[in-house]
Amino acid sequence: MSKLIAKIVRNAMASNSCRIGSREVLKDINSAKLIICSRSVSRDVVERLRSNGNSSAYIYTIDKNSMELGRLCGKPFRISIISVMDVSKEDLDALIAEAKTEGSKEGGAFINQ
Repeated sequence: MSKLIAKIVRNAMASNSCRIGSREVLKDINSAKLIICSRSVSRDVVERLRSNGNSSAYIYTIDKNSMELGRLCGKPFRISIISVMDVSKEDLDALIAEAKTEGSKEGGAFINQ
């Protein structure tokens, strides 16, 4: 997992500008800028995220399980999906560029772009 994604998640958790869990993410999908999915997220949730045409959020998958994403968020429980409402344009552009150049080396990829 890249240091950039860790920075984005830490900042979102510190500023309370995120939603955790598939129900919360799907409920507030229109206000999200970035959605981070672990490899543990169900295919049904991914399909519902893809089918939501109103959202302009980037959907980013990491090659980590839900325990590791929970640990990254500083929570003692599993987290399969998190949405970030407030991410800087610079961080988002850097994440997009990193995913395009490194491909699957770091294990992260965008689903919808």
